[in-house]
Amino acid sequence: MNMDLSLADGHLCNMGRMIEEMESKLRNSLDQVYFGKTKEMVCTLRPPSEVILKLPDF
Repeated sequence: MNMDLSLADGHLCNMGRMIEEMESKLRNSLDQVYFGKTKEMVCTLRPPSEVILKLPDF
């Protein structure tokens, strides 16, 4: 990750800002993957009720 930041704030403030941004990006991507995979598994193991209602009766 590269950013052009002002040196007036100091290196520690700039590093803190970059770390927080990276943490936020990683957290968001992890949430998307985790909840997406969980939803996929739940729907595979237990199909939604509208799918069950559309199945033909034998």
